[in-house]
Amino acid sequence: MLEVMGPLAAVMARVAVTAAAVMEAVVVANNLGTVNMRRRAAIVAVLAVGAASATAHAQVSPFSLFDNGEKRAYNLYRAAAAGSTAAFEELRRRGNNGDRWAAFQFGFLHHVGKAPGAGKDIAIAMKAYRIACRTAADNAAITGNTLASYNMGLIYLYGDDGVSPDPAIAIKWLTASAGDDQHAFVPAAMNLANVYERGYMDVQRDLSEAARWYRAAAAGQEPYALYKLGLCLLRGIGMPANQAEANLKLNAAADLWSREAMYTLALMQTSSPNSLIERNPVAAARWLLIAMEGYPAYEKAARAAMDRLTPTQQDTARQSARLWMQNHARVPERVDYRTPMNTEPTYGTSNVPS
Repeated sequence: MLEVMGPLAAVMARVAVTAAAVMEAVVVANNLGTVNMRRRAAIVAVLAVGAASATAHAQVSPFSLFDNGEKRAYNLYRAAAAGSTAAFEELRRRGNNGDRWAAFQFGFLHHVGKAPGAGKDIAIAMKAYRIACRTAADNAAITGNTLASYNMGLIYLYGDDGVSPDPAIAIKWLTASAGDDQHAFVPAAMNLANVYERGYMDVQRDLSEAARWYRAAAAGQEPYALYKLGLCLLRGIGMPANQAEANLKLNAAADLWSREAMYTLALMQTSSPNSLIERNPVAAARWLLIAMEGYPAYEKAARAAMDRLTPTQQDTARQSARLWMQNHARVPERVDYRTPMNTEPTYGTSNVPS
């Protein structure tokens, strides 16, 4: 049976949590090799503000009615981004008291330049992200907030506001964010796949790792990942070739409006002599008609495919394309994986009519 804490016990518990948060802030600030002492003191002060209020248990926050955890912190972020200093200070207080979602959103405000009265400050953002991940240094174990570790990975991958790119450190943060292959955080998996596919600075090209992470992202129904996985399977890039599975992945990608997948399927259905896929010039023309919708780059290929059909086949291709687009009226927006995030994107359902 749970025992209700008395007022004194509740106060002592909050004091203990606050003290731990302040000590963690000090550890984090002490790891700043490139920030001067005045800046260190400012960062510790920023992260530690609110400790004195730990004993004020009777004071009710105006934001205390929000749902606990992630949603509450996100709502506070939205209010702070709109200029609410009260929401901003509430995030600071909660972050200092051990709420890792609050620490994350506090850092995100500084990352994207929306902190009221402060603007962008990457140093403070990184310190708050580390608190959200409960790690004081880049060479320490990373646990906790997936989005915080993802944003740290982006900072090191591309560099930001005085922080030089360091892909090796970025890989560590992104790998921690991605998690396991079966239930990967898709944005982190996409960045890992891209880095390994191309190679970047001191990170060597590794096509098997690229294919691994594309498969992980594809499991989350990411359209471009499904397309890239389909290509890997079709051509045996980083994994054994498997045309049957390639066809499944490419069709899944095309069903989520991947025009690259549509174009590849059209080629498979018209000009792949060794393909297990039955040639179907009408289906190929249909995919190209859909792909060219809003994308003139595919118009030439679509016209060429239509020219090879009889008038009856052309009508069939047009009707099929029209019906497909009616059933897939919502075109999912592509996610920019170079920008920081404070919510997890969704995949695979954007094109389902409401």
